[in-house]
Amino acid sequence: MQRLLAGLLLIGITGCRDDTGPLQLHLTAHEDGSLKQVSLNQRDIGNDDDSFEEIGLAVQQMSDDEDTTSNPERQVDIIADENLRFEFVHRAIEECVGHPATNTEADRGPIPKVRLFDPRAESEEDYPLGFFLYVPSQGEWADDAALPPLKLRLAANADGSLKGLTFGTRNLGDDERAFERLNLEMLKIIGRPDDVIMRELSVSIDADKSLPYQHVIEAIEACFGRLSEQSSRRGIYLKRIGFSGIGEWTAP
Repeated sequence: MQRLLAGLLLIGITGCRDDTGPLQLHLTAHEDGSLKQVSLNQRDIGNDDDSFEEIGLAVQQMSDDEDTTSNPERQVDIIADENLRFEFVHRAIEECVGHPATNTEADRGPIPKVRLFDPRAESEEDYPLGFFLYVPSQGEWADDAALPPLKLRLAANADGSLKGLTFGTRNLGDDERAFERLNLEMLKIIGRPDDVIMRELSVSIDADKSLPYQHVIEAIEACFGRLSEQSSRRGIYLKRIGFSGIGEWTAP
């Protein structure tokens, strides 16, 4: 049974949503990584195209709500089994922030605030910081931007296992230490975890959708920071971590 607790690293589901709370999505997996069930605010809604359409409708309803005093955050929390294929998490995120092929400046993302939690954590104390998905606006991730993103590529083998982790042009391997190498590479670039200026950098993750979600989580964790050996406090490297193709709207 997958270890899923609220308050984890990048996606969380804890009880029913009230008028001021976030929408809560829960994606469970079969043993082969296929989608078993999608739950919206603890209500099972299926595992097919209709379930994702229902997510989109719920997000749009939240986005259209003009009473920002009753729902000021407009936030979606997502939690997914670590063995779930990333394609399903990616699709859920798209339903939240919008589809880049059809978005315009006015509606590039209905709910740009999406939070993910680490499904591997045993308790909230293990991972005290949550990760919010970075949704860039027009031009922020262009190659000629003032601070172009650091590019991270996660490739999959035919069976969905990790084929390689590439940071920029450097191949960091495909073994269990690849993410540790990524963490060290990030520290080299940042210089020190408390450098406020360097936190303006962003990371664009391009992950094959057949990968288990756990590898995507490991990559985000490695980019975000490093846990202290003396405590559960994390030295933050940067917070602007997003996915290639998410939030990059195109003009009509």
